[in-house]
Amino acid sequence: MTTPAKTLRTLEYDKVIERMATRCITERGRALALALQPASEYAEVLRRQRFTAEARRLLELKPNISLSDIKDIASVVQQASIDRILDSTELQDVHTTLAAARVVRDTVDKLQAYMPHLAETANRIGDFQEITSEIGRAIDNKGEVKDSASPALQTLRRESRIAHDRLRSRLEQILKSTASTLQEPIITLRDGRYVVPVKAELRSQLPGIVHDVSSSGATVFLEPLETVEMGNRWREMLAEEQREIARILRELSIRVGKRASDIAMALDALAEIDLTLAKVRYGEQIGAKHLPHDSNEQDWLLPEPMGAASSAPTSLYLRNARHPLISGEAVPISVWLGTGGPTSSDQSPTSGPSDFTVLLITGPNTGGKTVALKTVGLLALMAQAGIPVPADADSRLPVFDAAFADIGDAQSIEQSLSTFSSHIGNIISILNAATHRSLVLLDELAAGTDPVEGSALAKAILSRLLAISCLTIATTHHGELKAFAHTTPGVTNGSVEFDAETLSPTYRLHIGLPGQSNAISIAERLGMPQQVLDDARGGIAPDRLAVETMISDLHRHREEAEQASNVQRVAAREAETARARVTKELQSLEANRNKLIEQTRKEMENELQQARARLREA
Repeated sequence: MTTPAKTLRTLEYDKVIERMATRCITERGRALALALQPASEYAEVLRRQRFTAEARRLLELKPNISLSDIKDIASVVQQASIDRILDSTELQDVHTTLAAARVVRDTVDKLQAYMPHLAETANRIGDFQEITSEIGRAIDNKGEVKDSASPALQTLRRESRIAHDRLRSRLEQILKSTASTLQEPIITLRDGRYVVPVKAELRSQLPGIVHDVSSSGATVFLEPLETVEMGNRWREMLAEEQREIARILRELSIRVGKRASDIAMALDALAEIDLTLAKVRYGEQIGAKHLPHDSNEQDWLLPEPMGAASSAPTSLYLRNARHPLISGEAVPISVWLGTGGPTSSDQSPTSGPSDFTVLLITGPNTGGKTVALKTVGLLALMAQAGIPVPADADSRLPVFDAAFADIGDAQSIEQSLSTFSSHIGNIISILNAATHRSLVLLDELAAGTDPVEGSALAKAILSRLLAISCLTIATTHHGELKAFAHTTPGVTNGSVEFDAETLSPTYRLHIGLPGQSNAISIAERLGMPQQVLDDARGGIAPDRLAVETMISDLHRHREEAEQASNVQRVAAREAETARARVTKELQSLEANRNKLIEQTRKEMENELQQARARLREA
């Protein structure tokens, strides 16, 4: 099963891919990046993550490694395989690319103990030493065929230069002897022949062949008869030189064509390495410094329980996760679902229940509910594509067979679908496709309809997802669902924090507590008349007010507990610092005491020796 394309767009996976693709150096690498899809098989996801971890290690050990000299030579190599003669510039591109490929292969090969997976890929880059040597011997860095490309070419070019110099020397002599017949004392080329500009009315005074006439007709460009044979000889030698160059290029092209399949394999390997390095560079940009781990460390991807066929629910824990597309200082969130939850070793900044597969988040608009949904979904997709995840190192992720999301307003006038109808259509598709290994994200569940019926429908949908045992995160404004989440095993409440003093969200996510209803308190802070507020409170059922008051008290107690915990942690750190300082001072005193004892002992021994000496003298 794969994640639907609609979900990928909803979670903005395509934007992440586009940004990552700009970090690729090669055209093939960019094409691979833009086509990258999240994998759904555990072995493939683990392979991708280990590749990324090894690429991070490669950049740490060899920060100057570069693929900038890799050219897109696939098409010219393929053409060479069907007997097309490559020109010297194309052959130079082949030489540059294959030489750079060898550097990459040798660099990774020397470090294969640290990066076995990358080394396996780099080993697909064959040995092209013979081809690069031949091309390097024949063609220089500017793409010009060297004189030393063959003995025949060296001889032809030497003789051609001699013939050319003789021809120019004779023409210069003619310029001096016939200066009165010339418009200008210069030598120029017309149709590959050396000519001199002669006044039209004096052309009979200099026998020769006219190759061109000026636009005014006042000048004819004439090749003197006595240099015609010299010019013919020079032109013949140029033609022989071009034939020899063509022969050299043909032989080099044949060599390249015979290794076309090996070169194609090398280009594919280089593209894979380029893509993997681009993942690491993008990870550095978004602050994903911890995940994936080094390949030698314990895997942070949770293995599938009892194999793929198991019906047991999986688990997820993201600590201090950040949405990669939010610019500036994004508020990190910590979220967990499934069995286990955060352990004591995780030092989670929030406490809450564990062993639940459905998380129901409530809270005010613009409070960060949708961002939390998208963060979890997008980071799961990124992990399964092998892209670094911006979260703390102790986070844990399962491998989902697919992710499904119903987020945003999908109202369609053309199809006569209301917002509610479109959401229900999406949810029906999700219920039919989701398995126990899926991730389901539902935003504003059952909104846009009668609150009573909407709440009942939302409960039924969540109960169905609970029965499937897929990990589910849903947001809602239906207050009745808070009690449902509180009393239903496997479902728990979550909330996004809202500061009633500043009337602004803090974007912090709390698991285990339902969100507060802040409508009346916000209205009161904004100056709503007291009579209106009293009437509003009077219109709310007493039990509902009691629940809201209880929720408010729970949030206050939680804040007080967190503050007390912070004070305790600060006190513990200060005590540890003081203990370390006292220990250091005691060690210093002990060292000084031992030093003083040793000094006293030496002084007493000296005095004793002196007393014995005086006694012997007496």
